[in-house]
Amino acid sequence: MSDDVLFLSTDNVLTLSNFKNRITDAAITGATVTVVLYHADKSTEVTDDASPGVSWPVTMSDAGSGTYRATLPYTLSLNRKKAYFGKVFADGGSGLVSTWWKRLVCQERGD
Repeated sequence: MSDDVLFLSTDNVLTLSNFKNRITDAAITGATVTVVLYHADKSTEVTDDASPGVSWPVTMSDAGSGTYRATLPYTLSLNRKKAYFGKVFADGGSGLVSTWWKRLVCQERGD
């Protein structure tokens, strides 16, 4: 994942790039990839109260060449300058499973 900022009152696109088979170096497409947003402690998920209209986990769409994207809607109730973590889980089948944690800081545009 290349993103490190969540902007307040803005749709945010999270991207997982280069999901590859580590043995063959081939890009993995057609995988099931999801993301869940956690508070800074990594043990508490951002709840439905803070995310009206969002069903967790959010499915990331296959953009090709091992890249996956998901949009987190502007309606998320996040706190400015607070850290969150995105947990991305990818299952490419046949033992091609990976998990990533990415620290995300919430900001207003112009911070």
